[in-house]
Amino acid sequence: MKGNSNSLLKKLSNKLKLPSFPSLTKSKPSLIPDVLDEIFRHLSDDRATLRACALVCRLWCRLVIPILWADPFLKRNEYGYFAIRTYICCLDENEKTMLREQNIHIPEFPTTLFDYPVFLLTFNYNNFSMGLEDFVTGNEKTFLNMNEKRLIISKVIINMIFTRSRGIRKFDYYRSHLSSQIILTLDHSLSIFGGKKENEIDKYNALNKISTFKFNGFCLKDEIYKVTWPNLFTNMSKSATNIKYLSLYIKRKDFNIQAIYSSIAKLISSQKTLKSFEINEIWIRQSEKNIFTALATTQSHTLGSLRLDGRVRLSILMELLTACYNLHTLEVKEFYKNDYVPVLKYSGVKFSIKNLYYLQNQNNYSENDNEYEISLLLQFISENLEMFSCKYFCPEIFINLKKYSVRLTQLRIIIKSQTIMRFSKVMSVMSSLKYLYIESPREEYTLFTAPMMEQLAHSLPLSLVHLSFNLSITQELLKVFLTGCFVHLNTLELFNVYASNRKLSLIISEHCNKLGSLKTLKLSKSLLEKYVHNRKKGSYRIIESIPDWFQEPI
Repeated sequence: MKGNSNSLLKKLSNKLKLPSFPSLTKSKPSLIPDVLDEIFRHLSDDRATLRACALVCRLWCRLVIPILWADPFLKRNEYGYFAIRTYICCLDENEKTMLREQNIHIPEFPTTLFDYPVFLLTFNYNNFSMGLEDFVTGNEKTFLNMNEKRLIISKVIINMIFTRSRGIRKFDYYRSHLSSQIILTLDHSLSIFGGKKENEIDKYNALNKISTFKFNGFCLKDEIYKVTWPNLFTNMSKSATNIKYLSLYIKRKDFNIQAIYSSIAKLISSQKTLKSFEINEIWIRQSEKNIFTALATTQSHTLGSLRLDGRVRLSILMELLTACYNLHTLEVKEFYKNDYVPVLKYSGVKFSIKNLYYLQNQNNYSENDNEYEISLLLQFISENLEMFSCKYFCPEIFINLKKYSVRLTQLRIIIKSQTIMRFSKVMSVMSSLKYLYIESPREEYTLFTAPMMEQLAHSLPLSLVHLSFNLSITQELLKVFLTGCFVHLNTLELFNVYASNRKLSLIISEHCNKLGSLKTLKLSKSLLEKYVHNRKKGSYRIIESIPDWFQEPI
């Protein structure tokens, strides 16, 4: 057993690239569990290695099991079945007797070594439901009254997990199989599970430590929208009052049920320190006042990030931005057109927004669209704005960037051949810009010209330290751009260069050696393959990378 322990330690050290340490002496035995625990936690995604470690000795088993069972439904696979089976074995005798009385088969296994529900920190609803359904259908010898059995088992398991866990930190609700009866029974079990009621003796609440709640639901039954989900949100507002990251996505557009709007507003209002909130268009369309009022009145001092994944009325949004004086990140996908905003009302108001993402839908965008709303928003919040991310620029946005947002330090944009000249004029006045991410659609490949590249290169502010360049251009146009660029960059990222060959190495090397300031060169996989023979030249690192401009913000 000792030999196995040493070999696994050596394997883990090589895998994690840990430095070699001298053998621990008998004077420091207390360090061993702490060091091992740190190593094991770095392997939380490598389940196979952790399971092997759990078999080494009692100490390793005691350290590994809580990590494995903190998120037993991390992935959708066959382990969900075995996790449910283990949870069944953890039921007390009264609960097992109740199941037997309902003709539900209980697996005969020895007493479990650990109280596994205690370790649960992440509850993945979808993967849990898949494992539960696999267990119910695979374990029952008779299919009589199967729906009732599903409901009973789901209630018992949900109650055990939510009452015996030391504190769930993350609750991820997502539906992937809409026709399954197990989903409906689980929804029912969750909806009737509540926190402490009025005049009830205070008891331990496993939901009170939830910090992240992600809800992504869709159902064809009106009852789910009218009763089940409102009950779930209402009960969570009593039990889970420490949520910091709240995300709500509902995928049905043909209902108008006030109960679910009110329950979401109640859930928002019940939180003590809500830091991030996300919601999709279906809510904004019909109940933005309820939702925004709850945020403005109860979370004005804590809310730091707001994401509206759909259309929103700027007039209502401005009221929320005025109230939330610590809001630093705002993402808006689209605005309703022709919405009246009392401009004079916000004259002199200071807004705290530092990061603005405007990611309008490309399919709904036209070059002739009136972008009055985003331009007006830029005007209002420009004083503290540091980062702006936008797709498909229009003239109004260019004008407002040049007029109000010259103090930006980070800019992420998509430009086209017909807007590159105007964009170059904007660049020439941004003396504080440090990070620039530019991209163009692939169809622009044949439309860029050498004069465009020259003007863009000459317009870049000398304050730039990081340039991510993903324009759809040829290698010759890249050479024109790099020849005309005299900005002393620390980091240069290059992607999407067409018709590249081995001369690419010479073009990039000449530019980097000319400036002498570059520390990191990031290339796409295809460009790195052309650069391979020259990778060791220069004093800068060369690494493979991919664009990350329009990933989801924090």
